[in-house]
Amino acid sequence: MKTLTRLSLLALVALPLLSPAGARAANLPETLVIHRSGAFEYGGVQAGIIHFEANWKGYRHQRDVGKASLGYPQTSDGVWTTQARFHNLFDLSETIRAEAAGTLHYEAQVSAEQPVETSTLALELYLPGDLFAGKELLIDGQPLRLPASYERTRLFEQTPVETLTIPTAKGPLTFSGSFSLYIQDNRSFNSKPGFVAQLRFTPYRGAVSSASLAADIRLK
Repeated sequence: MKTLTRLSLLALVALPLLSPAGARAANLPETLVIHRSGAFEYGGVQAGIIHFEANWKGYRHQRDVGKASLGYPQTSDGVWTTQARFHNLFDLSETIRAEAAGTLHYEAQVSAEQPVETSTLALELYLPGDLFAGKELLIDGQPLRLPASYERTRLFEQTPVETLTIPTAKGPLTFSGSFSLYIQDNRSFNSKPGFVAQLRFTPYRGAVSSASLAADIRLK
């Protein structure tokens, strides 16, 4: 995939976050940790934006990758916002918003100055194998068991999906909306053995000049 030259990313997610000074934003849950880069974690699940070029060269916006722009992140009244550069490919603007108790809202909009050939653009959830092997996910209410040992790479792919629930040590983590979902077992080839679940942008591949993703997040 060619590089997404300049992507502006607006993301609304809700989690327990740190302001530029390190203070937590009021009304955001303390159990969901968001990093200055915009990546976040909950109950062992590690989430961040990914982009794969047409040749499958990939870039991941994770906790230690990407620096916030001067003056960010910012917090106010249950809303957390940051702006950042991502591998000199993206301009990211992320916002996390608390809704009802235990519910957050996530929205992402992506734009490029020129269309960018893309294989995948998604919010990727990394599930470490030592924590999630053998566990059962719920996808639109239907169970999908993550195998205890490696069986195959592609485990699930469907468009659209309305709910994904992941069991964690802190309780269920549920994403709801309407999105394309892809789940993969990386244990045969990845240096960080585990599973990935990708909530894909619309569109998530092809010549991307504008794309979006929206989901509610419920923590229990």
